[in-house]
Amino acid sequence: MRRHHRLPIDIAMYLCFLYLMNYHLGQGLLLHGILGILLIALFFWHNVLNRRWYKSLVRGRKHGVALALCVTNLPLVVACLGATVSSVLLSGDVFSFSPLVGSASARTFHATSTAVGFILVMIHTGWHVAPHLDKLQLKVDASIFRHAYRLIDALVLLLGLYLLATSPLLARFLPSGLPSHAPSYLTYLLITLAICQLTQLASKQMRRRRTSI
Repeated sequence: MRRHHRLPIDIAMYLCFLYLMNYHLGQGLLLHGILGILLIALFFWHNVLNRRWYKSLVRGRKHGVALALCVTNLPLVVACLGATVSSVLLSGDVFSFSPLVGSASARTFHATSTAVGFILVMIHTGWHVAPHLDKLQLKVDASIFRHAYRLIDALVLLLGLYLLATSPLLARFLPSGLPSHAPSYLTYLLITLAICQLTQLASKQMRRRRTSI
């Protein structure tokens, strides 16, 4: 399937994940469960459409972005499988027909695997978006909006990294002296943009190292 045919699936996956990560106590679990099932289905379909990537793993050594994608994607698959398994274990909390009643350990496993998965999804997105950000930057650099773009770019990066440091995503793994905050859709969007900017910078550095060798 051509890349532009896969794009709606990728966007739907991200939007589903965005809604699920923004869950708050008292919000209700039915829609959360339904969209969780949809996300799992989209995840498996996404992997079916990109099955050639798995075949490429055994073809020669990987360098640069290709290696970075491997380092990102393999843990991402594990995290998504963990989120899927933990979702099944918690299904009795959402659907009355399920005999499985979630335990505290299952909830912790689910929260951890989804947090890791979402961080890796953002990094994965960044590697694919980096070439498009490069093209956008070239166009803007040739216009009168160059300095405004660089300023906005820096502000979004700094704000996104601050929101990441104070979000529940990292609170599970890193002690932070920064005040925490309740996440929102805008929070996760800004974090995603910041991570995309970081992967763009990393991608540029990889290309420079390859050309200098």
